[in-house]
Amino acid sequence: MAGKKKLLHSLALNVWGILFAAGLGVAFVIFPIGDNLRYLSYDLLFIFKTEPPPDDLIIVHIDEASHAALNQPYDMTWDRSLHAELLDTLTDQGASLVLYDIVFELPSSNEKSDIAFADAIRRNGKVILGASLGRVYGTYSTQAKIIGPTPLFRKAALDWGLLEVDPIEPRRIITGIPDRKSVTWEAAAHLKPGFEKTAGPRLAERWLNYLGPPNHFPSISFHQAHADKGIADDFFKDKVVFIGSKYQTGFSGSGKDTFTTPYSIQGSGLASGVEIHATAFHNLKEGTWLVRLKMPWEALAVGLYGIFLAAFLGNLQPRTGLIAGCICFLGVTAFSVLTAWETLTFYSWLVPACIQTPTVLIWAVGTQYYVENRRKKHLKNAFSAYLSPTMAEQIAERDFDLSPGGSIRDVTIMFTDLEGFTKLSEHSNPQEITHILNTYFNYTTVPILNTGGTILKFIGDAVLAVWGAPLDDEDQADHAVEAALDVIDSTHGKKVYGHPLRTRIGINSGKDLVGNLGSNFRFDYTVIGDNTNMASR
Repeated sequence: MAGKKKLLHSLALNVWGILFAAGLGVAFVIFPIGDNLRYLSYDLLFIFKTEPPPDDLIIVHIDEASHAALNQPYDMTWDRSLHAELLDTLTDQGASLVLYDIVFELPSSNEKSDIAFADAIRRNGKVILGASLGRVYGTYSTQAKIIGPTPLFRKAALDWGLLEVDPIEPRRIITGIPDRKSVTWEAAAHLKPGFEKTAGPRLAERWLNYLGPPNHFPSISFHQAHADKGIADDFFKDKVVFIGSKYQTGFSGSGKDTFTTPYSIQGSGLASGVEIHATAFHNLKEGTWLVRLKMPWEALAVGLYGIFLAAFLGNLQPRTGLIAGCICFLGVTAFSVLTAWETLTFYSWLVPACIQTPTVLIWAVGTQYYVENRRKKHLKNAFSAYLSPTMAEQIAERDFDLSPGGSIRDVTIMFTDLEGFTKLSEHSNPQEITHILNTYFNYTTVPILNTGGTILKFIGDAVLAVWGAPLDDEDQADHAVEAALDVIDSTHGKKVYGHPLRTRIGINSGKDLVGNLGSNFRFDYTVIGDNTNMASR
């Protein structure tokens, strides 16, 4: 009965652990509390990942050196004849596509330079211009407004699209809005036949698959490319050329255009907006963007992991559980990272690795200690009536079984009773008999417990004690005799209500059946056998 109750209690703890582990993982997946872990799960995929830069893409940076070399202001629009001259160079060298991470939304003060740039765009025939999203604030609502290139440039260009990078969440590929595609989407569609049929829904969620840290793409400063000195005649041949500022967005001086990347947590600094667009374009063209596992499947995955982990670790000893927990952490981490790069699909793997695994481990170890302390307390309470506190504590620290059953052991049995008790009980009132017995039992109990004996029961005026069970005692016979002598000495000459406490003692050693004997509903720790009968006689 006790074993069944213990099993049910342990099973209940395991069930609660399973429910808690599964529920905790699902909560971190479906609620905002897990957003940071989701982003970090994405970022950490790139710790050991760096791919060679593409050989068909190059970035032309409008940087501080170009400002100085070409004598262009930071707070005004550049002379667009410079863009025209660079674009003619790209046309002559046979660039496959030219994308501007610049919004030419207003005419410049020099109409001739604008016309020259428009003519250069038209001659090239493969230029995609950029647009931005503005905000129109109304009384009750805010609407997005597309700020595109001027009609002069728009008519001359192959196409134009949005240039958007979320400054708060730069991990995702923005492919535009319902009314307008992004520059990167337009570029991939023009460069790769059938792209839009195979790429899936344009506004579907896509995550950037970075090739490397900032400045990973081949690049050249605007003034170096414009001067056309020191570069080969086929430097831009068959290249997709991105032109944009390295530190600012729009025209130079309009504001910083730098973003964090997964490599930023490794100290690699910030990436320019044009690098983000180049990465998005490469992902779209090659079909190598990352996608996040759908929410229901992600919740199912972490839920099943929590169930497995709690069921597995819940039955292990603390030290074994700790080792198994570390193996599970390393296993789920390695599996998740390798699977992400094989399938280009990731999920919040830090939830099972860093939330569920340590939580379940703490739960498992905690419940193990709780069950063990509960068992020790139960054992100590069960034997506190039989043994001294010291021996009861020793029993509690051992793997002692309280379930019904027994075993044959070498023990020493001692019976004591009060001489003349039958006649005494006939002539005394209940209060006197109670006091006499309690006094007598106090005198006999102390010597038995002090010598390591176990008091099994009080039978009328008799005391049944044993040495050698439940704890082994190599000197059990000597201890029993020592206790007997102490009992005789402590009761010698003692009287209660005029009645002498004269004790009689029987001791015998041998093999007897010792254990928890009785029914499934009630049992006692006792000793039975011929040697016990001999001691009683």
